[in-house]
Amino acid sequence: MTSNTEYKNQKAVDYILRCAIKEGGHAGYNPYMYDLGCADNIGPSEDFNNELRKYGTIHGMVPYDTVWSYFEISDYGRQYIASKEQAYKDSVSSFKWLRSFATFLLSVIQFPCVLEGWISYVLNSIVKAIASGCLIFGIVSLVWWPVDMISMLLWSSCDYLKFMIWKKRNTFVKSMNRYADIFPQL
Repeated sequence: MTSNTEYKNQKAVDYILRCAIKEGGHAGYNPYMYDLGCADNIGPSEDFNNELRKYGTIHGMVPYDTVWSYFEISDYGRQYIASKEQAYKDSVSSFKWLRSFATFLLSVIQFPCVLEGWISYVLNSIVKAIASGCLIFGIVSLVWWPVDMISMLLWSSCDYLKFMIWKKRNTFVKSMNRYADIFPQL
């Protein structure tokens, strides 16, 4: 359990360090510590403050209190964040080709689904024209309906996976709507 607490503390410290860099070297207690769930009467833990002190100076802290006014980042803190960001960029770029390849494969899988959808669209248009004269011919379109549903689910799943691979927000419903938007309405 302590490793989970340490991990959360380190993420919170990294957040404050990034905020201090963004603000020109100083991060105020308000609003940044408020973003982490602290308040004027509920300060961060002493472990958090001690970890933060490794990367700069805490100002305005009353003895025996964990609440402070602002944090001033040191050069060591700036270097620490710069090295973390560089390591992240390196790890992301090393897997970029893999993500691109996976996206390409998913697009190749989607192509037959789109082709089937257009064939189904044309056939449904023909059946609709015929069914306008005799309603019983409209039942013929139910023959390929299961194939349409499988095609839609496969295309939508590939679309959803592509968004997940690139870590972009998406829902399966939005992917299904994107599939439906490919074809005009009958």
